[in-house]
Amino acid sequence: MHHNAIVVASGMIALLVSGCLTPSGSKTRPDPKQVLELKIQNFQALEQAIKTGAIQAGMTTEQIRESYGEPDDIFSSGSTMGEFEIWAYERITAKSADVFRPVRLYFNNNKLVSWHY
Repeated sequence: MHHNAIVVASGMIALLVSGCLTPSGSKTRPDPKQVLELKIQNFQALEQAIKTGAIQAGMTTEQIRESYGEPDDIFSSGSTMGEFEIWAYERITAKSADVFRPVRLYFNNNKLVSWHY
């Protein structure tokens, strides 16, 4: 019984030292301000890519995710034709008077087929 307690304690210490857990036992959370800043930067980069033609049909979901981050929403549907997804990236602004222009990316079987901006 004493051996099990040592193993459990050693495992907890290893997790604390590695940074996976805080002393309270919860996972560390990223700074909300940094998350928001990254989200704004990603949206601006996506908006620019659409305007310049850098976004191309045939890009994979992984390519989009790596370049522009996680979408705000993903709507999925499957059928005999495969899987269809709509990814929504929403513009974040400091002023409520700004025009709301979400970007919608449409994927069929993990390949970009069209977009709306």
